[in-house]
Amino acid sequence: MLVDTHCHVHFNAYKDDMDDVIKRTLAKGVLMVTVGTQSTTSANGIALAEKYDGIYAAVGL
Repeated sequence: MLVDTHCHVHFNAYKDDMDDVIKRTLAKGVLMVTVGTQSTTSANGIALAEKYDGIYAAVGL
């Protein structure tokens, strides 16, 4: 098992292919901790963690 312990997959850089990136990463067996840096990005990270098994959110303000 691999875990990416600090990613920002919910940031705008991935807005065009975020779901595809997530599905490919999880299909390879890599879990992710997506890190928020403010209230909006933290909320987006929580939403992804609720949507996908294998994504966990770290909240930052």
